[in-house]
Amino acid sequence: LRDIAFAPVPIAAEQALALLDQLKGAALLGAVRGAPPADRTALAELIATLSRFAADHAELIEEIDLNPVIVHPQGHGVTVVDALIVKREPEEIRQ
Repeated sequence: LRDIAFAPVPIAAEQALALLDQLKGAALLGAVRGAPPADRTALAELIATLSRFAADHAELIEEIDLNPVIVHPQGHGVTVVDALIVKREPEEIRQ
């Protein structure tokens, strides 16, 4: 699934919402097949928080992977089921 959007970090939740709207699958976060809409606000806040963390610790982080992230119905938040943060090796850390 190559449905991605990019932005330099850090970003605000409003910018994260705009990025979500750029995705081909954006409609899946709305009310689909009788299901309530997903909590886009909580997802955008997660993205913004993660972007601030990544920006604040860029010299120490090689990669961050959250997979899967469950987006609950509107008003019920998100759940990060598994997360991995890979730190840079000491010789890779930028001064």
